[in-house]
Amino acid sequence: MSKILIANLGTSDFNYDGGTYKNNKLFDYFPEYKNKFQELLITINKNYKEYKSKIKFPILDTLIKELNVNEIILIYTKQNPIHDRDTYLIFEIAKNYFEEKTKIFGLSYINNPTDIDQLNEFFKKELNKLKNNYEKIYISTTAGTPQMNQVIELTAFELIQKDNLKVYQVKEKGDGSSLLQIKKFTKLFEAILFKSVIKNLIKNYDYLSISDLIKKYGAYLNDSSEEINKNIRLSEFTDSIMNFDFIKARKLKNEELLYYFPENNFVDLEEQDLKWKLIHFIDTLIIFIKLEKWVDFASRNYAFADSLLYYFLNKLLIEKENINLQEENGKPTSDFMKYYESNKELSKYLESKFRGIEISKDKSLNFPHKLYIYKFLNNTNSMTIDYLKRTESFNTKFRNKSHIAHGFGTITKENFNEFLKPEDYEDLRRHLTNNSENKNKFDLINDELLKFIS
Repeated sequence: MSKILIANLGTSDFNYDGGTYKNNKLFDYFPEYKNKFQELLITINKNYKEYKSKIKFPILDTLIKELNVNEIILIYTKQNPIHDRDTYLIFEIAKNYFEEKTKIFGLSYINNPTDIDQLNEFFKKELNKLKNNYEKIYISTTAGTPQMNQVIELTAFELIQKDNLKVYQVKEKGDGSSLLQIKKFTKLFEAILFKSVIKNLIKNYDYLSISDLIKKYGAYLNDSSEEINKNIRLSEFTDSIMNFDFIKARKLKNEELLYYFPENNFVDLEEQDLKWKLIHFIDTLIIFIKLEKWVDFASRNYAFADSLLYYFLNKLLIEKENINLQEENGKPTSDFMKYYESNKELSKYLESKFRGIEISKDKSLNFPHKLYIYKFLNNTNSMTIDYLKRTESFNTKFRNKSHIAHGFGTITKENFNEFLKPEDYEDLRRHLTNNSENKNKFDLINDELLKFIS
């Protein structure tokens, strides 16, 4: 069986006496065709014998000579309408150039050469036809778009036995000659795998794993160490914020990271307005619901509901009575106790709900106490009260009987759906931000990380 070279054909492959499309020297020989590359290629094709002596394909020449292949397949582009950098006319020149050296065939790619999905479909179809017909298959990744080269590498690895496959690139040396380099396929595969794995990690908001992978494989996707380090810091910072590790977040803090959190609340969250803490709670709860991490959801939702209730109740007491509800230790303030003891209607209302158990200055206010105080003062069936009542029912029936509280019960999607719904948290977020900030902070971070690997 024979050996074959498959190469994406690019404008950089065609060389006329040292002049190429890329270095612009080509147009020193043909100034009338500047910005008319396709017209120049038509002219050269029509008058090939006249120009033949100065035409070279140095990259392909190096590959053919070093690899001693029997056949080459050049993949060229021919879009509709024709683009200036389409290579179908370069292929016609290459056919004339290589006809005495080796068998040459062409494959026409008519779609957008940067569209990953269309490229994937094309290369799978074509490589499937070739994979069992050759003893060795060599692939060049020197020319063509980066997307064409990435997809042909991945597809080849999926479809062709590793022992029968080698991937090469050619580097131009300073003296004008070319150097053939083999790409280590194990490293290549790991890097391609990294790209698909990291997309899945981004989808699952696993920022610590993202950081580890970028440290290991980031250089494959981006030559800039500054960009690599920026995304490592971003991933580690976001992991800290996701897990409420504000001590670590402060150590990682810099202006670049705070660009993603313009309120600066994530670094000094413990000292900030409680409203921003609640928004952060909501963003993480929405993620747990998406990922169906129900135990994590139940644990954090418990703390969130308590903080949300305190936020609205305290706000109401300040507006109505100019008093605060409780101390940092959770016990009622002396001002609230005076208000409670003087307000007979409130005292009577709470006593009826708690069967004679009175509020005491020496005991912390629990969730039911605060909920009924809020209902009494608010006197409306608001969205917040409705959510808090359903959360209390969810906690009583499921959360409090699970291993994160007092038992060994499980928490499932069906348990969540019995009392709560994802829209609750979107609605509460809009309510807290007055509709001014609708996108989850972590989704903004994910958008940035996806840019890095695209």
